Amino acid sequence: MLMQVVEIFYDHGQDRYSLREAQVNTDFVEFTRPNKRISLNENYLPPGMNMGQPFTDIHLRSGSKMTIVGDAKNFNAKQLLRG
Repeated sequence: MLMQVVEIFYDHGQDRYSLREAQVNTDFVEFTRPNKRISLNENYLPPGMNMGQPFTDIHLRSGSKMTIVGDAKNFNAKQLLRG
């Protein structure tokens, strides 16, 4: 099942974090973990972002990882962690 998320990533060309929409195939999610490493200050915030916004790392079976905007607790565990 595909789930639409908002990914946050560091854009080296802009020297700041940026956002993009992405779709995650929930059948390939191994686990999620809160991301405490991203600490945004106002100089690096994407437009419209809140300094207190939580982030979640999604680890996929392929070994890749993406960081999304939002708390993993806000996702339906059955929907996100089917694998």
